[in-house]
Amino acid sequence: MGDQRTKGAIIGARGLLFLGAGASRSLGKLLMGEFIEDCKKAGPPWPGTDLFDAITAEKKDLEFLLEQLEALGSMKYLNRVSVDSVRSPTAFLGLGTSPPSRAALEPPPLALLDAARSLLGWTKRRVFEHYGRLVLPLRVQRCLANLLKVASAGEARTVVFTTNYDPAVEEVCRLEKRPLVDGFLNDTWGREYYWDRSAFDGLESPQAGTVVLFKLHGSTTWVGQGGRIVKVRPTFADENALVENILIYPATRKVAIVEPFFSAYDYFEKCLSSATFCVFVGYSFRDYDTVMRLRAAQTWNPGLKVVILDPLAPTLAEWLEDSSGVRATPLPFSFCDQENLYLPGLEEVLGQ
Repeated sequence: MGDQRTKGAIIGARGLLFLGAGASRSLGKLLMGEFIEDCKKAGPPWPGTDLFDAITAEKKDLEFLLEQLEALGSMKYLNRVSVDSVRSPTAFLGLGTSPPSRAALEPPPLALLDAARSLLGWTKRRVFEHYGRLVLPLRVQRCLANLLKVASAGEARTVVFTTNYDPAVEEVCRLEKRPLVDGFLNDTWGREYYWDRSAFDGLESPQAGTVVLFKLHGSTTWVGQGGRIVKVRPTFADENALVENILIYPATRKVAIVEPFFSAYDYFEKCLSSATFCVFVGYSFRDYDTVMRLRAAQTWNPGLKVVILDPLAPTLAEWLEDSSGVRATPLPFSFCDQENLYLPGLEEVLGQ
């Protein structure tokens, strides 16, 4: 990262654009609480039904649900609990009124373990299928294109960070014939695109209109196979698959220490250190890794202007400053529905 060409090509960008889940709302994507309601209507599979109801009654939030299921499913030591140590093995998760299963012969801890693992797999598949589908309406294409233009600050490339899995930005680039740098290189012999950090590090003189895209939580089109990350059609890989999906499922504390996530967050931190502004669209700021880097950036780069574009922007800005000390300018508008209202304001805030 000490290469001066790298600093000039990507890290020297004046403006940054950050797209959160709210930016995909116009694509028909559900927010965290709405997704829980959708799951409830679909009916979680037995024996996880009661567990789903119990967790979501505590907090109706997808991130909370997945965190609790991950924690429960990781308790492998429950396998050492003996049947004799539990008095009522069937009085758990409504087993007395539900269809009989192997869980009825197990002590409650093992039934809980099985229910958590089953429900976790079901929920992850629903997340993958819902957020992986993409229909890009013309109005959303136009709004994204306009945001890319504003965020470029008149420079040759626009640097974009997103926590979304969908290929909306990639599709805009394809439709508008914009060059895209997303970390993947073309292996002509293997006839596939594979991830390599050098795609970012080696960028020297980007063409006008280039979009440099960092997908902080991965994509539904990325899979790991044989030690290599490649692009494919959206395919859900269950625990028995020969490939693995390269994405981070929703969770409040995401520690991104493996590739390609590490490089994405590394570039985010370094870009913030020299940028003039970063516009956050539809982002909740619940990602620990992101907020931590924002706070550090405003310490080392006091001129960094953080702008929040969201209908709840004033509330988000107040919470962000109170909880982490990050100062932000709120623009309380809807990304797609109020474009004519926020674009002039955004350009004014950014001094354009």
